Amino acid sequence: MNGIDLYQKIADGGFLIFLLVTAWEDLRARRLRPAVLVSGGICGWAARGMLCWLMWKEGLLWRDYLLDGLLALAAGGILLAVCLLTKGGLGAGDGCFFLAAAPWMGQARLWSLLIGGMLLCFLVCGGMIVWGTLKGVSMRKKRLPFIPFLLPAALVLLI
Repeated sequence: MNGIDLYQKIADGGFLIFLLVTAWEDLRARRLRPAVLVSGGICGWAARGMLCWLMWKEGLLWRDYLLDGLLALAAGGILLAVCLLTKGGLGAGDGCFFLAAAPWMGQARLWSLLIGGMLLCFLVCGGMIVWGTLKGVSMRKKRLPFIPFLLPAALVLLI
């Protein structure tokens, strides 16, 4: 394992810590503190910057790696737009989380994380609807925090 691969694994560990903290906050308080999101984003850009520097030293395509992080911001932007269009049906914290996660994950892994989390959330919500129907309990007004659904997807992607 060369230095770049090792540093990428360390950065992935940093992202998992960031994800655990935000998932816990989302479960506990149903909101994400701006300080956590901003510090997570700053750490992510620092990690991506360090990887770009290591790639530059090795003569690798560091500009492509930097651009990948910038393009990953689109996921958070799209989620924030959906939040505005649905008048809060999707939380703004989820979009802000994906903006902060963009430098950690890059474009392909971030979209995979989003899709994996959405699939898991879909399965859980479907199960809740079936359970509610069987028990005669309405699930119509139930709201679930989304960030915790990203944990299994992240583990699959990063480990």
